[in-house]
Amino acid sequence: MKLAATVASAALLSAMAAAAGDNASFTELDQDQSGAIDQQESQAHEALAEKFEMADRDGNGELDRQEFTYAMARIQMEAGAEKRS
Repeated sequence: MKLAATVASAALLSAMAAAAGDNASFTELDQDQSGAIDQQESQAHEALAEKFEMADRDGNGELDRQEFTYAMARIQMEAGAEKRS
């Protein structure tokens, strides 16, 4: 059980580190430089567009940097899980 928790934690940290490198992507996706990515802007990143509603944790129709980073970490983690399957 401890090993599974350790592996899951390591995977999450790895995904978060990878997502942290996506700040440039946040800037690129935030085409109107509003400081947030709206649903239309997210369409430029297929995986993010698919997860947009899940990622929009406050339900305001936009992803701020924190929501974006969380979403990208989830996307990276799920992609890693698919590769291991």
